[in-house]
Amino acid sequence: MEKLRRIWKAASGVPWKFLVGILAMGIAALCLGAFQHVDRYFYDAMLHLQPRDNGGSGRFVIIKQGDPEVRFEDQDWERHLSFLRSSEAAAIVFESVPDESPAFFQAARSDLDGDLPPVIFGQSTVLLPNSPGELEVKPLPEAAQALKSSLHLSPSYLDTELLEGGDGIWRWHRGMVPLTASDRFLGLSGKVPLLETRVAAVLFDRMAVRKRALPTKVYGVRYWKENGSYRHFRLERLVEGDIPQRMLEGRIVLIANDPDPVAHRIPTPFHRGTDVIDGHEFRAAATDSLLNGDFLVPASAGVRVAAAILVFLLVITLFSVFRNVSCFLLTASVLVQIVSGCWLAFHLANFWIPPTELLFLVSGLGIIERIQRENFRNMALRQLFVDTYDRIHENHEAQTFLVQANPWPHVEQLLKQAFPVKELVILEVAGEEDQAGNLELVYVSEDGQKLGEEIESRRLSTGANPFRGAMTSDGAE
Repeated sequence: MEKLRRIWKAASGVPWKFLVGILAMGIAALCLGAFQHVDRYFYDAMLHLQPRDNGGSGRFVIIKQGDPEVRFEDQDWERHLSFLRSSEAAAIVFESVPDESPAFFQAARSDLDGDLPPVIFGQSTVLLPNSPGELEVKPLPEAAQALKSSLHLSPSYLDTELLEGGDGIWRWHRGMVPLTASDRFLGLSGKVPLLETRVAAVLFDRMAVRKRALPTKVYGVRYWKENGSYRHFRLERLVEGDIPQRMLEGRIVLIANDPDPVAHRIPTPFHRGTDVIDGHEFRAAATDSLLNGDFLVPASAGVRVAAAILVFLLVITLFSVFRNVSCFLLTASVLVQIVSGCWLAFHLANFWIPPTELLFLVSGLGIIERIQRENFRNMALRQLFVDTYDRIHENHEAQTFLVQANPWPHVEQLLKQAFPVKELVILEVAGEEDQAGNLELVYVSEDGQKLGEEIESRRLSTGANPFRGAMTSDGAE
């Protein structure tokens, strides 16, 4: 029973109304998508702040049109494909399926038993005329129909406008790539690392998809932003054979032959010119994530709940152990640790943990702890002076205590035993002629916080009243 009484007494000091308010605000923000809106800024910032050694110099090669007279559809791609494959590139990616001869598609068919790099085609999508907002995969050229089963085809959607739903709630993050297992998607298998049994599709098109058309699994593309990770060449250099093979070896080569002129510059949440993602670069990075299984996996709801519980226990433990450390410093240190931990998980483990809800939780706990500490100190001070007054009267030393020249060393000793007092000042609040008035104790603790507590007035004899002016801890008036 005594233990329960102590627990109830401790719980009574918790500002329950404030705690319930914090929880209600957190739940409302979570349901309304406010946290997701802030998380997209963190997601984009982490993509921009990743370590430089992740991308490496010239990881991707992008060949796009320069001279308008040198067009993709006019080229001998069978000859160009032979040159690109002989360069030992990691993969050759066409943004859309070119309308070429059967010999070209015969050369581009899957070579699962050889050492040639895979050739991947991104199938374009078109809007259904009678169903606004819905997409269908653009039919393959006639020459590719017969070899469809032996080509690496990626009919899927690179939807960078998926962040905002029809109801205004931000659910997904820019750069998230849905991968779907479906009969109409051909999986990459055999020589492709980590994808032997996985049916997947690279998202190549930027057209919006309605919520009901979204796949069930979402993976994040590892997009490298550093300068030097992408090398851009004009198409005429490939036509003239002016691209050294050593610059293609081991790299993903993207042929930017998508006829759609839009979606080649993807804005980021920062809305600055330098923070615009090149659509061709993002498609190359999506291919790299697909081929190497290097996806950024978002945390599930269970992982996020577990992370919130662990952070809650960590904060409570820190506040309990370091009672003499400022709440502000403890809270700030935990906030920095959360952001750092999410950044490390993002770049070292390819794991995306949205930090906003954790930061909100820690900030709320810090405010509650600050209020609790203030209430505890005030109650302890009040109880201390009541006990001291009663103890003096029990020992029949009231008159002796009041008339002595310097009664404050005794009070100072009691205070320093109970609190980390660094400086002590006692001020008298003016009272009536026959009354000492209210006493206000002002002290500065070791953590630099200046606190005050007003002491109830005691009727004392004016002739025996030692309280005149300001009395410091050394007794000087």
